[in-house]
Amino acid sequence: MSYPTHDVSLKRYMEDIRKTSPISREEELRLFERCRRGDMDARNRLIKANMRFVLKVALQYRGCPIPLPDLVNEGCMGLIRAVESFDSSRGIKFISYAVWWMKAFITKSINETGSMIRLPANQCLRVRKALKEQGHGKDLDEDVRSLLQTAGKGMSFEAPMGPDSKTSFQEILRDDRAANPEDELEKSDTGELVREILSELPEREAQVITGLFGMDQNAPQTLREVGLGLNISHERVRQLRDQALRRMRTSGTFDKLQRKYQGYLQAMGA
Repeated sequence: MSYPTHDVSLKRYMEDIRKTSPISREEELRLFERCRRGDMDARNRLIKANMRFVLKVALQYRGCPIPLPDLVNEGCMGLIRAVESFDSSRGIKFISYAVWWMKAFITKSINETGSMIRLPANQCLRVRKALKEQGHGKDLDEDVRSLLQTAGKGMSFEAPMGPDSKTSFQEILRDDRAANPEDELEKSDTGELVREILSELPEREAQVITGLFGMDQNAPQTLREVGLGLNISHERVRQLRDQALRRMRTSGTFDKLQRKYQGYLQAMGA
């Protein structure tokens, strides 16, 4: 039996299968007896003799998102577990027991790595059963469709948005760490209005307002700090501040700034 593949490891695996020959029931029992006594050669012989069944089981899951070579590897892990835990005295066929372990390892791998979001084992079984029934003409229930969507494969941010598009998903995704252009424009307009208002004030009053409100500085200054910078008392700073605020309130530019602030509050739902 041949299976078309371009995977080198899978080709090597199939070549190893062709070199092995099946063993009789009697020989199998003798090998398990030796295996229980710690004979590693008997253990390896049992594994090699049943490797062909791993490939047959893995092929049943070819429709899943995991590559066939990875399915075969998981099936081999199940086969090894079966050889190490099989009790030949119970009178059952080893391969019937081993196939169960192969499927268990393969389905566990599919559940854990086949999708971005892991579904509980019982839900994975439910989805696989529904998909199998869909192949016989039965429609999927809405909740099963929801599970399929939840556990769908992920998509690279660098992938194009469509077959005819050169734009990738990362080019249209919003970066929350980046500055919002609209906010930056609003800040710029507001800053221009404030500078226009300050330009209408006497120089000393403009310096007081700039210092007290922390404009173009790391933080606002106190009355005393502004006074030290201008070599005047903090009481004189208070007087200049009050004079400046009265002038600003009568400015036409201040009205524009107030309307902009009210519009901002309405937009924010305040």
